[in-house]
Amino acid sequence: MAQLAPLKLEVTGEREFVEAAKAREFVALWTEQLTAHRQEVQAILGDTTESNLGNVVLCDRIRLSDKSFSDEAADIIA
Repeated sequence: MAQLAPLKLEVTGEREFVEAAKAREFVALWTEQLTAHRQEVQAILGDTTESNLGNVVLCDRIRLSDKSFSDEAADIIA
């Protein structure tokens, strides 16, 4: 059976100061990753409904290290 391990989402790239536009890019990427992972989990569970996902942890960590965030960027990520 395939692995059902939760995702660890993270910011990519070198140390930098992140403004709102870049924060939106991070959130969009994480949303894509979570959607893909949800589809994989549903395929493993053999169910295309939300009923079996209630007890499944799709993501258990978001790593934000090596970045500094503007107030607006932090609000977007929060």
